[in-house]
Amino acid sequence: MIVRLDDDYHPGLNMNMRRGVGVLGIVLPLLGAAANLPASSKPYAPLPLPPRLRVLHKGTPQWIALNLLKKIGVRRQEKPENRETPVKETVKLCRSPRKAVVIVTRMGGGDDSIAGERYRLELRRVKDKWRPAQLGRQVKCRPGRGHAYWSRKPCI
Repeated sequence: MIVRLDDDYHPGLNMNMRRGVGVLGIVLPLLGAAANLPASSKPYAPLPLPPRLRVLHKGTPQWIALNLLKKIGVRRQEKPENRETPVKETVKLCRSPRKAVVIVTRMGGGDDSIAGERYRLELRRVKDKWRPAQLGRQVKCRPGRGHAYWSRKPCI
């Protein structure tokens, strides 16, 4: 991201101030991107990806991840009256030109020991399409049912 300041945008800034703001506009997003990179796949328990789902997909990485989780039975469409606790789902994306990592977090709605589940899907870019490369899972346990942090270890 490059920030460009024109004279008519900030007429009070002198040239040195504009250069400083321009450098900050380039460096700060890079630092933020490095700080927000998702963790490696090692803290996630690996889940098998069936060969039929390892094909190339067209679409956004987020859409591909949600669709893939639905196809393997992780993401079920449940009616609100069938759930004791509502499910809150968030989707985060970290993307480079050749790789995308999508983190899908589901809080609530699990069994009596699981407070939340987090899935990490790594996709590799091939021309204008994406190929799923790795899928992993973490869980957070309910109080008294195991660890209260995200882990690959199962709840009790």
